Amino acid sequence: MTNDATASPPRSLRGPGLVLAPRGVPVIVLGLLLTVAGVLAENPPIAAWGESILAVTAALWLWSEARAGGLQGSLSVVDVDLHSAAGPVLARRPAEISLTVAGREDAQGAPVGVTVHVGSGLAPPEPADVSVGTPASVATRALQAGPIFIHGVDVAIAMAGGLFRAVTYVPVGREFRILPRSGPLRRGRLLGRADLRASVLAARTHVRGQGSDVRELREHVAGDPFKHIAWKASARRGRLIVREFEEETTASVYILLDVGPGMRVGPVGQTRLDGAIDECLGLAVALLNRRDRVGLCTYDRDVLGFTRADSGPGALDPIVTHLGEAHAVVAAESTECGIDQVAHRLAAHVEDHDGQRFRLPGALGLGLLGGDVDVSRLHDYLWQRRSGTAAGDVDAIRTTPAPSVDAVDRDLRAECRRRGVELPFRADLPGEDRSAGLLAAIDRCVRDRSSSHVLWVVTDVADLTTSELAPAVRLSRAHRHELIVHCPAAPPEAHEQAHSDRDLDGVLGLLFDDARRERRKSAAIALTRLGARISLAPGS
Repeated sequence: MTNDATASPPRSLRGPGLVLAPRGVPVIVLGLLLTVAGVLAENPPIAAWGESILAVTAALWLWSEARAGGLQGSLSVVDVDLHSAAGPVLARRPAEISLTVAGREDAQGAPVGVTVHVGSGLAPPEPADVSVGTPASVATRALQAGPIFIHGVDVAIAMAGGLFRAVTYVPVGREFRILPRSGPLRRGRLLGRADLRASVLAARTHVRGQGSDVRELREHVAGDPFKHIAWKASARRGRLIVREFEEETTASVYILLDVGPGMRVGPVGQTRLDGAIDECLGLAVALLNRRDRVGLCTYDRDVLGFTRADSGPGALDPIVTHLGEAHAVVAAESTECGIDQVAHRLAAHVEDHDGQRFRLPGALGLGLLGGDVDVSRLHDYLWQRRSGTAAGDVDAIRTTPAPSVDAVDRDLRAECRRRGVELPFRADLPGEDRSAGLLAAIDRCVRDRSSSHVLWVVTDVADLTTSELAPAVRLSRAHRHELIVHCPAAPPEAHEQAHSDRDLDGVLGLLFDDARRERRKSAAIALTRLGARISLAPGS
C-alpha cells in the first residue's frame, strides 16, 4: 500500500559531491610514490613521471567537478515500489525495492551506483550497481509492521574513467505499509487459546429480540406485532397470547494494546510489541471469522488510538491499519523530543527534500523558541505547503492569527508523521505509575454500551503493581465486563537469533533477569486474586 505518486519525478536537491573512487586511489598513490622516490633518488625523470600523473589527475578532477555540476536536476528516480515475491510485504520477511534511475538521453545505459535511504522499519539495503533507464531491484528485509518511508537515493556516477564518483542525493519521499504477520495465539501457562474462546462464548447472552427461538409465551400488550400472536394458546386461555422470541448477542472483544517503553525493549522487529502485534492480529482474524465484534485500543500514558468494535468483511482493515500505527508514535507525551529537537529534525529533512533552509546562523537564533532553526518560518512554510498558498505570500500569513507554542508543536509533529521523520520514544522510567494509561483505555472501551465486552489487555505485567491493577479490575467488573491480561513474548525469531548469536550482550538483551520474572509472577497471582484472568505467553 503506497501513497499517491507525485505528478513529476523528484530530482536532485543536495549535491552533487565529487569523491575519489576506489580505482583512483592507486593512481594517486602511484603518483606520490614516483614523485617522492624521484626526489629522494635525485632522479628527475622518475619525479617528472610522478608529477605528471598527479597533474593529469588534478586536471581530470577539475574537469569532472565542472561536468558534475550539470548532474544536479538531470537525474531522477522513478517507479519506486516495495514488494515481496510472496505478495504483501510482511514484518520480518525478505522484500525488494524496485526503482529506475532516469536521466538525459546521452546518459542512457550509463552505469551508476545507488544507495537507498530508508526508515528504521526496513533493513538498510546494500549499495547496488544499476544502469540509467533500466529498472532494477535491491534486496532488503522488512523488520517491523507499520508505515515505512523510502526517503531518497544516493546516485553515484563514475567520472574520468572511474577515477572519481559524482554522488548526488535524489529525494523520493514515498510511504509504504508493512503488514503484521498473523501470528497464532500461542498457548500460555495459565490461559490458552481455547480458554479465551470459552471466555468469549461465555459472554454471549440471550436477550429478547427478533430471533427464531421462542423464549416464552405471555399476554399481549400494546405494541406487540400482530404476527407474534399464538392463536391456539389464545383460544385455550380466552385472551390474546403472544410468542416472545430471543436472539443471541455476541459480546465485543476489545484488544487493549500497551505500546509503552516497556514493550519496546530490544532490537527493531524483535521486541515484545512486535510479538504482541502478531498475536493481536491473529486473535482478531480468528474472532472475526467467527463473526464476533472486535475493537482495538492502544495506550501509553493515555489513549493513543481507538477503533470501535465491529464485525463483518470490512472490520479487519481498520484493525490492521491501527496495529501498524503502534510504532509510528509522534505524540509529545510519548516521545523524548521537545519542540526544538522536533524542529531540528524536520528542518534537516525539509532541506534535503524541498531545498529550503531554515537554519539560523550562530548557536542562538531569533526564532519562536530559539535554537538553530527558525521555527516560525519553518511552520509558515509547512502551512503554505498544506494550504496551497504561494510561497512568499506574506498577506495570507498575516491574516492568520499567530499560533500558540502548543499548536506549533502539534503541527510540526503531525508533519513528522506525514514525512516519515522518526522521533525517539520516551525512556522507561523505573517506578513509573502505569495505571493511568490502562484505566483510560478501559474507560474508553466501556463507553461502548452496545453489549458486554471481553477486555483483552496486552502488556508486560511486570511493569504493573497490585495497587495499579486493582482499579482497572474493579472498573471492568463494575461494568460487567470480563478482563483478561495477556503478557506477550518477543517474536520467535528473536529467541532463535539469541541462541545463534555469540555476542553475550545480544543474548542478555533478549532475556529477562530473575527479578523481572518474579515481578511478573507476583503480578499474575495478584490479577487472579482480583478476579481477572492472566495469560503468560511461552518465553515471557
